[in-house]
Amino acid sequence: MALLTVYVDHAAADTTGDGSSDDPWKYLYQATGAIATDAGTNQYKVWVKASETYGTDEVAEANVESDDAGHDGLGGEAGAVVYIDQPGTSNLPNVFEGYHTTIADGGIVKIDCQGVTDQLTHGIQTVVGAGTYTVFKNFYVTRASGHGFSCNNVTDNQTVFKNCLAYLNGDAGFSGDNYLSFVCCQSEGNTDQGFDVDLQCLFIACVAHGNVIGFSVTGSSSLYGCLAYNNSSHDYDIVTSTPGLIANCTSDCENAASDYCINIRGSGGSMLAVVNCVLYDGDYGIASAGDSGELVISRHNIFDSSNTADVNANWLATSEGNGTGNRGDLVDPANTFGAGEVAARTYSPGASALSIGIDSFFTNSFWTQYAKGGGTNPPTEA
Repeated sequence: MALLTVYVDHAAADTTGDGSSDDPWKYLYQATGAIATDAGTNQYKVWVKASETYGTDEVAEANVESDDAGHDGLGGEAGAVVYIDQPGTSNLPNVFEGYHTTIADGGIVKIDCQGVTDQLTHGIQTVVGAGTYTVFKNFYVTRASGHGFSCNNVTDNQTVFKNCLAYLNGDAGFSGDNYLSFVCCQSEGNTDQGFDVDLQCLFIACVAHGNVIGFSVTGSSSLYGCLAYNNSSHDYDIVTSTPGLIANCTSDCENAASDYCINIRGSGGSMLAVVNCVLYDGDYGIASAGDSGELVISRHNIFDSSNTADVNANWLATSEGNGTGNRGDLVDPANTFGAGEVAARTYSPGASALSIGIDSFFTNSFWTQYAKGGGTNPPTEA
């Protein structure tokens, strides 16, 4: 088995290309079709040039490619622009990566699912039963009627998203089951969750903004250096009976009453560690539907300016965790922080919430030059 390198360029004159660098395929479904035909024989590295918008002709507002199991571009409204029905392998995954001028320059490929009469269901969809082993890097999906990125039919997904953006989709921005990894991904303005996943998922330096729920995680997952702000419901919504971790993350509910920075769902038994986080301006900093006792861990967090209370009674019912700050947390239900160690904290609300709490190596500035499809392509990565 070999890893084959192929190319897609939407600006190609016609569909007669062979996928080589000198004669690329015009449409993404030509690449997914080759993967399906070659299943079990070779794996693919697919370089996708950000020459034009894929999926929809933005001038004519007409759908120009819709992929499904036929891989012929005739998927219709129920299709996706990228439809993966064959897996890679654990040591040779299929990789789709966008570029702008030269390969590996970080250029972002835009996929628009909106047509005048035929809005596509998903931008990128995987339908492999188990072990997808696929990587998507540098993709921006917008205006799908369903999820921007959909991985919902598998129990062992093994899919990785790097530098991907879901914006203004009709359901969740990113939706999937188990074993998904997200690095420097952003989900903004989607009708439902920003990220909606199940078990054993990993998030590093991801951003959820302006969705209903920012991060909805069923359990046993880890979030590091992530930012959630101004989502209409909870920023982090967690259900876990096995250990999960939220570390170095930020939540800024922006004074939205009834919104929780971190909401632990379920009747109890949650095993969650919240460490080195900034939780700001929610109705609660951390809230739990059931009494989790000492199963949960809270260390070195900052709670500031919550409307009701920073830690509700069911977060930790023991005297060790009653929200008084004796665990190394800084708690201020009345927003009365004054002098001393609290006044020296580096977090402040507003614009700085976009960066404070994100690991210094991964910052939100990756998307600032490419917000909503505008700016310089490729963006400048921090």
